[in-house]
Amino acid sequence: MPTQQKNTAIEYHESVHSDYIDISNPLNELGVKDSLYYKGLANGKYVLHLSNISHTRDQFTRIDYLGDLLTDQVQTLKNGKVLFIGGDVSRFDPKNEAILHLDWKHDFWNYVLIWRDGPDGSMEAWGFSLGKEHNNPMNFFLNNMGLLERYIAYFDATAKDITQIDNSQKLAVFDQNFQFHQKAEADKSVRNAIEFLKQTRLNNLNIEVNNKSFCITRREGQCLYFLLQNYTAKEIALQLDISPRTVEIFIQNVKKKFGKFSKLELACFAKKNDLSKPLELLI
Repeated sequence: MPTQQKNTAIEYHESVHSDYIDISNPLNELGVKDSLYYKGLANGKYVLHLSNISHTRDQFTRIDYLGDLLTDQVQTLKNGKVLFIGGDVSRFDPKNEAILHLDWKHDFWNYVLIWRDGPDGSMEAWGFSLGKEHNNPMNFFLNNMGLLERYIAYFDATAKDITQIDNSQKLAVFDQNFQFHQKAEADKSVRNAIEFLKQTRLNNLNIEVNNKSFCITRREGQCLYFLLQNYTAKEIALQLDISPRTVEIFIQNVKKKFGKFSKLELACFAKKNDLSKPLELLI
């Protein structure tokens, strides 16, 4: 990669690094040591954000080839997940798997990558590292995969400003085309998970339906979410610690926004457009 391109990529990353840290901060509640976001294009260009900024500088300045990181040396799970439970880095060829050696240097180890492929040959990935010293990474990922997937939905909703790829001068580039226990501990894990959910809760949510955008407040979204779970207004009120009358007002607001005249019509509309999943970010 030309020196100027490397420098520009580093400068862009450093300019938005604090924004990335703010967005990824809730992962601390789960015990994630370091995280990354990566989007690679078919032409080899990519945007990368790592919580460890020196790790990113090394990536941009020292790594020219993607190598075999996502192929034969790590375990590919179903549904776009790669699980890497690392041992001694010496078992990996430093020439073909330079990224793994760089990860070792910066303690980005014992990690899972969750990725999705784009229709244009691109790929997005989110990485969550526990570090070399974590004593049970497999158990951690089995217990927390759902929360990590929630973080990705949260990231999608909040990180649009730092994932843009329209200005190719901000992107780095590879010189290749892209391919790709104990009760006390359990109680602490629950508390951490609850705090994580609080920190990733949105105050409002923009929902796109049929090329139209609708802004739903947190309370409106919560009432709609529980309505879709077949809760009555009284049950929703108990769940949210508000009055049934207030619940009815929030549901009425949502009906007006979507142009629906009854709860049944609203519920059918929401189910048809799979709104329950995005609404979870308001819970």
